[in-house]
Amino acid sequence: MALKSKQIKRGFALIDTVVAIGLIGLSLAVLAGVYPARRLSQMSRAYVIAQAVAQTKMEELRLLGFAALNSSQNTVFTDSNLNKLKDAAGAYAVTEFDADNDGQNEDDIKKITVTVTWSERGESKIVSLQTLLGQTGLNQ
Repeated sequence: MALKSKQIKRGFALIDTVVAIGLIGLSLAVLAGVYPARRLSQMSRAYVIAQAVAQTKMEELRLLGFAALNSSQNTVFTDSNLNKLKDAAGAYAVTEFDADNDGQNEDDIKKITVTVTWSERGESKIVSLQTLLGQTGLNQ
């Protein structure tokens, strides 16, 4: 009579291993998608802050009125929100504008340019807004 030996199964079945590898792969794919999304979110936040600072300064300058705006180049300004950006700076310029491209600047139209610069991951970033301001309005 042959003796039957008892076999004790130890370890994992093939299906257990395949499922575990699949779950690990899925987890890594999800984590790999989170990092770029976070970085993109930070970049978007910086652009929104810079855009808001530039827009606020543009409105301040427009409210001064045509007569109060003297021609200037790269006049530095400060804003508390610039502290939220790394190495941020703001500047504006007011110049005469040549509306009809005849080489002569018009006396009653000025161009305002507001620029915000900052550093992000070693790269220089910039937001620049421009508008025209007329002595009697541009629609006349």
